[in-house]
Amino acid sequence: MSHPAPSHKEIAPPPGPSLCGDSKDSERRARHLWTGIVLGLLGFCLVTQLSFLYIASSDPSSVAEPDYYAKAIAWEDRQRQEARNRELGWVADAQLSELRNGARVLQIGLRDAKGAPLADCRQVRVKVFHKARAGRAFSATLRSSATPGKYEATLPLRRAGVWEVRLEAWHSGSQFTLRRDVIAP
Repeated sequence: MSHPAPSHKEIAPPPGPSLCGDSKDSERRARHLWTGIVLGLLGFCLVTQLSFLYIASSDPSSVAEPDYYAKAIAWEDRQRQEARNRELGWVADAQLSELRNGARVLQIGLRDAKGAPLADCRQVRVKVFHKARAGRAFSATLRSSATPGKYEATLPLRRAGVWEVRLEAWHSGSQFTLRRDVIAP
């Protein structure tokens, strides 16, 4: 017995979304998925860039010299001051004490060209920073110690290693400047 061929009217599509993806529901889901992927990648890039920007700007070891342009313009003034320093012949010794209670004592000894201590300086100022953390500088005006020609200040210099000391001293109407590296134990 042969069966009659089914008529076109008898075959009905299965219920639910089409296998070809023609339904509006599947198209909407695909659109949301790809929009989410694109927005997620853009958000990831934004968070990554902001993190790098924060890391780069908050690192105290990578800083530019403050007022470098003004210092470059005043180069001739610095050369004159260095010539004046040589003419004066003053000598400065710098020492840092052991770390005690989170601070160190910076002691500067000043002598004239003949080796006599420079007592009674009108003012002795320093700017001190660790070579690995130039962004964290400490400034102080030093006070006279019990020893003539010695000036000192207690500073929160916690790191061991090499510190740069920039000194300015005034005595008998003359200014003396010096840059010196000092090793902290």
